[in-house]
Amino acid sequence: MEFAVLGPVEVRVDGRALSLGGPKQRALLALLLLNRNQVVSRDRLIDSLWGERAPASAQRSLDTYVSRLRGLVGSDRIERHPPGYLLHVGPGELDADRFEAMLEQGRAAAAAGDSAAATQQLSAALNLWRGRALADLESEPFAAEESERLEERRVLALEARIDAELELRAGEELVGELERLVSAHPFRERLLGQLMLSLYRAGRQAEALAAYQAYRRRLADELGLEPSSELRALERRILEHDSNLGAPDAWRTFAPPRWINRRRIATAALALAAVTASLVAGIELRTGGSSASTAPGSTAGIFELGNGSAVGGSSLDAAPAAMAEDARTIWAVEPDAGRVVRVDRASRRVVEKVFVGGTPGAVTVGGGAAWVASIPGASVDRID
Repeated sequence: MEFAVLGPVEVRVDGRALSLGGPKQRALLALLLLNRNQVVSRDRLIDSLWGERAPASAQRSLDTYVSRLRGLVGSDRIERHPPGYLLHVGPGELDADRFEAMLEQGRAAAAAGDSAAATQQLSAALNLWRGRALADLESEPFAAEESERLEERRVLALEARIDAELELRAGEELVGELERLVSAHPFRERLLGQLMLSLYRAGRQAEALAAYQAYRRRLADELGLEPSSELRALERRILEHDSNLGAPDAWRTFAPPRWINRRRIATAALALAAVTASLVAGIELRTGGSSASTAPGSTAGIFELGNGSAVGGSSLDAAPAAMAEDARTIWAVEPDAGRVVRVDRASRRVVEKVFVGGTPGAVTVGGGAAWVASIPGASVDRID
Protein backbone atom coordinates (compact mmCIF):
# COMPACT_ATOMS: atom_id res chain seq x y z
CA MET A 1 0.00 0.00 0.00
CA GLU A 2 1.20 3.50 -0.87
CA PHE A 3 0.10 6.82 0.59
CA ALA A 4 0.58 10.15 -1.18
CA VAL A 5 0.25 13.77 -0.07
CA LEU A 6 2.59 15.47 -2.60
CA GLY A 7 -0.36 16.45 -4.75
CA PRO A 8 -3.98 15.39 -4.15
CA VAL A 9 -4.26 12.88 -1.29
CA GLU A 10 -4.16 9.31 -2.59
CA VAL A 11 -4.02 5.74 -1.37
CA ARG A 12 -2.82 3.19 -3.93
CA VAL A 13 -2.95 -0.60 -3.80
CA ASP A 14 -0.89 -2.35 -6.47
CA GLY A 15 -0.72 0.97 -8.31
CA ARG A 16 -4.52 1.45 -8.28
CA ALA A 17 -5.90 4.56 -6.54
CA LEU A 18 -8.71 3.92 -4.05
CA SER A 19 -11.82 6.10 -3.77
CA LEU A 20 -11.40 8.06 -0.54
CA GLY A 21 -14.85 9.59 -0.17
CA GLY A 22 -15.77 13.21 0.50
CA PRO A 23 -13.59 16.16 1.58
CA LYS A 24 -13.91 15.63 5.35
CA GLN A 25 -12.99 11.96 5.09
CA ARG A 26 -9.98 12.73 2.87
CA ALA A 27 -9.01 15.53 5.28
CA LEU A 28 -9.12 13.07 8.20
CA LEU A 29 -6.83 10.70 6.31
CA ALA A 30 -4.44 13.56 5.53
CA LEU A 31 -4.31 14.57 9.21
CA LEU A 32 -3.46 11.03 10.24
CA LEU A 33 -0.83 10.73 7.48
CA LEU A 34 0.83 14.01 8.45
CA ASN A 35 1.02 12.67 12.02
CA ARG A 36 1.77 9.08 11.02
CA ASN A 37 2.70 6.59 13.70
CA GLN A 38 1.61 9.06 16.38
CA VAL A 39 -1.59 9.27 18.41
CA VAL A 40 -3.80 12.19 17.34
CA SER A 41 -6.48 13.12 19.86
CA ARG A 42 -10.14 13.28 18.92
CA ASP A 43 -10.31 16.90 20.10
CA ARG A 44 -7.49 17.89 17.77
CA LEU A 45 -9.08 16.05 14.85
CA ILE A 46 -12.43 17.78 15.44
CA ASP A 47 -10.82 21.21 15.79
CA SER A 48 -8.85 20.69 12.57
CA LEU A 49 -11.81 19.41 10.58
CA TRP A 50 -14.59 21.70 11.86
CA GLY A 51 -12.89 24.56 13.68
CA GLU A 52 -13.91 26.15 16.96
CA ARG A 53 -17.60 26.05 16.09
CA ALA A 54 -17.88 22.32 15.52
CA PRO A 55 -21.49 21.11 15.21
CA ALA A 56 -22.98 18.84 17.84
CA SER A 57 -22.85 16.02 15.30
CA ALA A 58 -19.04 16.28 14.90
CA GLN A 59 -18.29 13.43 17.35
CA ARG A 60 -20.63 11.06 15.56
CA SER A 61 -19.38 12.14 12.12
CA LEU A 62 -15.77 11.52 13.19
CA ASP A 63 -16.65 7.97 14.24
CA THR A 64 -18.24 7.39 10.83
CA TYR A 65 -15.22 8.68 8.90
CA VAL A 66 -12.79 6.59 10.97
CA SER A 67 -14.89 3.48 10.39
CA ARG A 68 -14.97 4.06 6.62
CA LEU A 69 -11.22 4.66 6.45
CA ARG A 70 -10.59 1.43 8.35
CA GLY A 71 -12.64 -0.35 5.72
CA LEU A 72 -10.43 1.14 2.98
CA VAL A 73 -6.94 0.73 4.43
CA GLY A 74 -7.50 -2.10 6.96
CA SER A 75 -8.58 -2.06 10.57
CA ASP A 76 -5.03 -2.92 11.66
CA ARG A 77 -3.76 0.31 10.06
CA ILE A 78 -5.88 2.68 12.16
CA GLU A 79 -5.85 1.84 15.83
CA ARG A 80 -7.85 3.36 18.66
CA HIS A 81 -5.42 4.73 21.23
CA PRO A 82 -6.92 7.01 23.88
CA PRO A 83 -7.34 9.90 23.57
CA GLY A 84 -7.52 9.39 19.79
CA TYR A 85 -6.23 7.36 16.84
CA LEU A 86 -2.93 6.20 15.34
CA LEU A 87 -2.28 5.42 11.66
CA HIS A 88 0.51 2.91 11.02
CA VAL A 89 2.68 3.79 8.00
CA GLY A 90 5.71 1.67 7.15
CA PRO A 91 9.09 2.93 5.87
CA GLY A 92 8.81 4.24 2.33
CA GLU A 93 5.02 3.89 2.15
CA LEU A 94 4.43 7.68 2.22
CA ASP A 95 5.70 9.76 -0.72
CA ALA A 96 6.71 12.62 1.61
CA ASP A 97 9.07 10.25 3.49
CA ARG A 98 10.63 9.01 0.25
CA PHE A 99 11.05 12.60 -0.90
CA GLU A 100 12.87 13.60 2.30
CA ALA A 101 15.19 10.57 2.06
CA MET A 102 16.10 11.37 -1.56
CA LEU A 103 16.56 15.04 -0.71
CA GLU A 104 19.08 14.21 2.00
CA GLN A 105 20.88 11.74 -0.28
CA GLY A 106 21.11 14.38 -2.98
CA ARG A 107 22.46 16.95 -0.56
CA ALA A 108 25.04 14.49 0.72
CA ALA A 109 26.19 13.73 -2.82
CA ALA A 110 26.51 17.44 -3.56
CA ALA A 111 28.53 17.99 -0.37
CA ALA A 112 30.83 15.16 -1.44
CA GLY A 113 31.39 16.83 -4.82
CA ASP A 114 29.42 14.27 -6.86
CA SER A 115 27.19 16.67 -8.79
CA ALA A 116 25.98 14.01 -11.23
CA ALA A 117 24.70 11.77 -8.42
CA ALA A 118 23.20 14.78 -6.67
CA THR A 119 21.31 15.77 -9.83
CA GLN A 120 19.99 12.23 -10.24
CA GLN A 121 18.80 11.89 -6.64
CA LEU A 122 17.22 15.34 -6.45
CA SER A 123 15.47 14.92 -9.80
CA ALA A 124 14.03 11.61 -8.60
CA ALA A 125 12.82 13.30 -5.42
CA LEU A 126 11.11 16.08 -7.36
CA ASN A 127 9.46 13.56 -9.71
CA LEU A 128 7.41 12.32 -6.74
CA TRP A 129 5.42 15.55 -6.78
CA ARG A 130 2.11 15.52 -8.68
CA GLY A 131 1.22 19.16 -8.01
CA ARG A 132 0.88 21.28 -4.91
CA ALA A 133 0.85 19.26 -1.70
CA LEU A 134 -2.66 18.44 -0.42
CA ALA A 135 -4.01 20.09 -3.55
CA ASP A 136 -7.53 18.72 -3.08
CA LEU A 137 -7.82 20.03 0.50
CA GLU A 138 -6.99 23.71 0.03
CA SER A 139 -10.32 24.75 1.60
CA GLU A 140 -9.40 22.99 4.86
CA PRO A 141 -7.72 25.40 7.35
CA PHE A 142 -5.05 22.94 8.51
CA ALA A 143 -4.06 22.06 4.93
CA ALA A 144 -2.82 25.54 3.94
CA GLU A 145 -0.10 25.59 6.60
CA GLU A 146 1.02 22.03 5.89
CA SER A 147 1.00 22.65 2.15
CA GLU A 148 3.25 25.69 2.58
CA ARG A 149 5.65 23.71 4.74
CA LEU A 150 5.91 20.94 2.17
CA GLU A 151 6.20 23.45 -0.69
CA GLU A 152 9.18 25.04 1.06
CA ARG A 153 10.90 21.63 1.07
CA ARG A 154 10.14 21.26 -2.62
CA VAL A 155 11.74 24.60 -3.47
CA LEU A 156 14.80 23.69 -1.41
CA ALA A 157 15.13 20.53 -3.49
CA LEU A 158 14.74 22.53 -6.71
CA GLU A 159 17.46 24.96 -5.63
CA ALA A 160 19.78 22.10 -4.70
CA ARG A 161 19.16 20.31 -8.01
CA ILE A 162 19.82 23.48 -10.01
CA ASP A 163 23.00 24.10 -8.02
CA ALA A 164 24.17 20.60 -8.93
CA GLU A 165 23.39 21.16 -12.62
CA LEU A 166 25.25 24.48 -12.55
CA GLU A 167 28.24 22.64 -11.09
CA LEU A 168 28.03 20.43 -14.20
CA ARG A 169 28.32 23.64 -16.29
CA ALA A 170 24.64 23.87 -17.22
CA GLY A 171 23.40 27.32 -18.20
CA GLU A 172 21.12 28.20 -21.09
CA GLU A 173 18.90 25.12 -20.64
CA LEU A 174 17.96 26.27 -17.13
CA VAL A 175 16.86 29.80 -18.02
CA GLY A 176 13.20 29.11 -18.75
CA GLU A 177 12.65 27.07 -15.58
CA LEU A 178 14.46 29.64 -13.45
CA GLU A 179 12.48 32.54 -14.90
CA ARG A 180 9.26 30.78 -13.86
CA LEU A 181 10.64 30.02 -10.39
CA VAL A 182 11.85 33.58 -9.81
CA SER A 183 8.45 34.88 -10.87
CA ALA A 184 6.75 32.54 -8.38
CA HIS A 185 9.27 33.26 -5.58
CA PRO A 186 10.42 36.85 -6.20
CA PHE A 187 12.39 37.26 -2.95
CA ARG A 188 14.43 34.03 -3.00
CA GLU A 189 17.95 35.26 -3.70
CA ARG A 190 19.33 31.80 -4.34
CA LEU A 191 16.98 31.36 -7.31
CA LEU A 192 17.78 34.84 -8.61
CA GLY A 193 21.52 34.18 -8.40
CA GLN A 194 21.04 30.92 -10.29
CA LEU A 195 19.06 32.77 -12.98
CA MET A 196 21.75 35.44 -13.30
CA LEU A 197 24.47 32.83 -13.73
CA SER A 198 22.42 30.83 -16.24
CA LEU A 199 21.71 33.96 -18.31
CA TYR A 200 25.38 34.90 -18.23
CA ARG A 201 26.46 31.46 -19.41
CA ALA A 202 23.89 31.73 -22.19
CA GLY A 203 25.67 34.86 -23.46
CA ARG A 204 22.91 37.12 -22.09
CA GLN A 205 24.96 39.28 -19.75
CA ALA A 206 22.73 42.33 -20.12
CA GLU A 207 19.65 40.34 -19.09
CA ALA A 208 21.49 38.88 -16.10
CA LEU A 209 22.37 42.37 -14.90
CA ALA A 210 18.85 43.65 -15.62
CA ALA A 211 17.39 40.83 -13.49
CA TYR A 212 19.62 41.92 -10.62
CA GLN A 213 18.67 45.58 -10.95
CA ALA A 214 14.95 44.76 -11.07
CA TYR A 215 15.32 42.68 -7.90
CA ARG A 216 17.32 45.40 -6.16
CA ARG A 217 14.61 47.98 -6.86
CA ARG A 218 11.81 45.64 -5.79
CA LEU A 219 13.60 44.75 -2.58
CA ALA A 220 14.18 48.42 -1.74
CA ASP A 221 10.65 49.53 -2.66
CA GLU A 222 8.74 46.74 -0.90
CA LEU A 223 10.98 45.80 2.03
CA GLY A 224 13.46 48.65 2.38
CA LEU A 225 16.38 46.21 2.09
CA GLU A 226 19.49 45.77 -0.05
CA PRO A 227 20.56 42.56 -1.82
CA SER A 228 22.89 40.27 0.10
CA SER A 229 26.64 40.64 -0.18
CA GLU A 230 26.75 37.33 -2.08
CA LEU A 231 24.32 38.57 -4.74
CA ARG A 232 26.17 41.89 -5.06
CA ALA A 233 29.42 39.98 -5.50
CA LEU A 234 27.84 37.88 -8.27
CA GLU A 235 26.74 41.04 -10.09
CA ARG A 236 30.29 42.39 -9.84
CA ARG A 237 31.76 39.14 -11.18
CA ILE A 238 29.36 39.16 -14.13
CA LEU A 239 30.31 42.75 -14.93
CA GLU A 240 33.98 41.78 -14.81
CA HIS A 241 33.51 38.58 -16.87
CA ASP A 242 34.99 36.44 -14.11
CA SER A 243 36.36 33.33 -15.83
CA ASN A 244 35.40 31.20 -12.83
CA LEU A 245 31.73 31.74 -13.68
CA GLY A 246 32.08 29.58 -16.76
CA ALA A 247 31.90 32.49 -19.17
CA PRO A 248 30.56 31.90 -22.68
CA ASP A 249 32.89 32.00 -25.67
CA ALA A 250 34.30 35.41 -26.47
CA TRP A 251 32.01 35.92 -29.44
CA ARG A 252 29.01 35.45 -27.15
CA THR A 253 30.08 38.07 -24.62
CA PHE A 254 27.28 40.24 -25.92
CA ALA A 255 23.99 38.88 -27.09
CA PRO A 256 23.51 38.89 -30.85
CA PRO A 257 21.47 41.75 -32.34
CA ARG A 258 17.77 41.46 -31.56
CA TRP A 259 16.18 43.34 -34.39
CA ILE A 260 12.49 43.55 -35.19
CA ASN A 261 10.33 45.86 -37.27
CA ARG A 262 13.19 46.92 -39.59
CA ARG A 263 11.97 49.78 -41.76
CA ARG A 264 13.81 51.49 -44.60
CA ILE A 265 11.88 54.74 -44.67
CA ALA A 266 13.97 57.83 -45.30
CA THR A 267 11.43 60.27 -43.89
CA ALA A 268 11.22 58.33 -40.60
CA ALA A 269 15.01 58.35 -40.30
CA LEU A 270 15.11 62.11 -40.81
CA ALA A 271 12.40 62.65 -38.21
CA LEU A 272 14.22 60.42 -35.74
CA ALA A 273 17.46 62.30 -36.28
CA ALA A 274 15.69 65.56 -35.52
CA VAL A 275 14.24 64.17 -32.28
CA THR A 276 17.61 62.77 -31.24
CA ALA A 277 19.33 66.07 -31.92
CA SER A 278 17.11 67.73 -29.34
CA LEU A 279 18.01 65.05 -26.79
CA VAL A 280 21.73 65.37 -27.40
CA ALA A 281 21.47 69.13 -26.82
CA GLY A 282 21.10 68.49 -23.08
CA ILE A 283 24.23 66.33 -22.65
CA GLU A 284 27.63 67.49 -21.43
CA LEU A 285 30.81 65.82 -22.71
CA ARG A 286 34.16 66.47 -21.03
CA THR A 287 37.30 65.93 -23.08
CA GLY A 288 40.61 66.19 -21.26
CA GLY A 289 40.57 69.43 -19.29
CA SER A 290 37.87 71.14 -21.38
CA SER A 291 34.18 70.62 -21.60
CA ALA A 292 31.54 71.08 -24.24
CA SER A 293 28.15 71.67 -22.70
CA THR A 294 24.69 72.82 -23.65
CA ALA A 295 21.55 72.98 -21.59
CA PRO A 296 21.67 70.83 -18.42
CA GLY A 297 20.44 67.24 -18.76
CA SER A 298 20.21 64.25 -16.44
CA THR A 299 22.99 62.45 -18.31
CA ALA A 300 25.45 65.31 -17.87
CA GLY A 301 28.95 64.23 -16.96
CA ILE A 302 28.32 60.49 -17.29
CA PHE A 303 30.63 60.11 -20.30
CA GLU A 304 34.19 61.23 -19.59
CA LEU A 305 36.50 61.23 -22.57
CA GLY A 306 40.25 60.80 -22.61
CA ASN A 307 41.99 58.02 -24.49
CA GLY A 308 38.61 56.74 -25.62
CA SER A 309 35.54 57.06 -23.39
CA ALA A 310 34.83 55.45 -20.05
CA VAL A 311 31.58 54.72 -18.30
CA GLY A 312 31.97 53.35 -14.79
CA GLY A 313 35.11 51.54 -15.80
CA SER A 314 33.78 50.10 -19.09
CA SER A 315 35.23 51.69 -22.20
CA LEU A 316 33.81 53.17 -25.36
CA ASP A 317 36.01 53.39 -28.44
CA ALA A 318 35.22 57.02 -29.16
CA ALA A 319 32.99 59.91 -28.17
CA PRO A 320 29.35 58.98 -28.78
CA ALA A 321 27.80 60.82 -31.73
CA ALA A 322 24.33 60.79 -30.18
CA MET A 323 22.64 59.63 -27.01
CA ALA A 324 19.16 59.00 -25.64
CA GLU A 325 17.90 57.92 -22.24
CA ASP A 326 14.98 56.63 -20.24
CA ALA A 327 14.59 55.96 -16.52
CA ARG A 328 16.99 52.99 -16.47
CA THR A 329 19.15 53.10 -19.58
CA ILE A 330 21.34 55.38 -21.69
CA TRP A 331 21.90 54.50 -25.34
CA ALA A 332 25.03 55.88 -27.03
CA VAL A 333 25.81 55.79 -30.76
CA GLU A 334 29.31 54.83 -31.95
CA PRO A 335 29.14 55.39 -35.73
CA ASP A 336 32.77 54.45 -36.44
CA ALA A 337 32.27 51.10 -34.72
CA GLY A 338 28.88 50.58 -36.38
CA ARG A 339 27.07 49.96 -33.12
CA VAL A 340 25.01 51.37 -30.29
CA VAL A 341 25.94 50.86 -26.65
CA ARG A 342 23.53 50.37 -23.76
CA VAL A 343 24.61 51.80 -20.39
CA ASP A 344 22.92 51.00 -17.08
CA ARG A 345 22.13 54.30 -15.35
CA ALA A 346 22.48 52.93 -11.82
CA SER A 347 25.93 51.34 -12.23
CA ARG A 348 27.08 53.61 -15.11
CA ARG A 349 28.50 50.58 -16.85
CA VAL A 350 28.22 49.33 -20.40
CA VAL A 351 25.97 46.28 -20.30
CA GLU A 352 25.39 45.60 -24.01
CA LYS A 353 26.90 46.49 -27.39
CA VAL A 354 24.65 45.94 -30.40
CA PHE A 355 26.07 46.03 -33.92
CA VAL A 356 23.85 47.50 -36.66
CA GLY A 357 23.97 47.53 -40.41
CA GLY A 358 25.44 50.70 -41.90
CA THR A 359 26.54 53.68 -39.84
CA PRO A 360 24.27 54.62 -36.93
CA GLY A 361 23.80 58.36 -36.54
CA ALA A 362 20.79 58.97 -34.31
CA VAL A 363 18.95 57.22 -31.47
CA THR A 364 15.85 57.79 -29.39
CA VAL A 365 13.89 55.71 -26.90
CA GLY A 366 10.21 54.98 -26.42
CA GLY A 367 7.84 52.15 -25.72
CA GLY A 368 10.53 50.16 -23.93
CA ALA A 369 12.77 50.09 -27.01
CA ALA A 370 15.59 52.05 -28.64
CA TRP A 371 15.15 53.33 -32.20
CA VAL A 372 18.30 53.80 -34.28
CA ALA A 373 18.66 55.62 -37.61
CA SER A 374 21.50 54.41 -39.88
CA ILE A 375 22.96 55.16 -43.29
CA PRO A 376 23.25 54.14 -46.07
CA GLY A 377 19.66 53.30 -46.88
CA ALA A 378 18.17 55.55 -44.18
CA SER A 379 17.04 52.53 -42.17
CA VAL A 380 15.26 52.78 -38.84
CA ASP A 381 15.80 49.82 -36.52
CA ARG A 382 14.20 48.96 -33.21
CA ILE A 383 16.11 47.24 -30.40
CA ASP A 384 14.13 45.65 -27.53
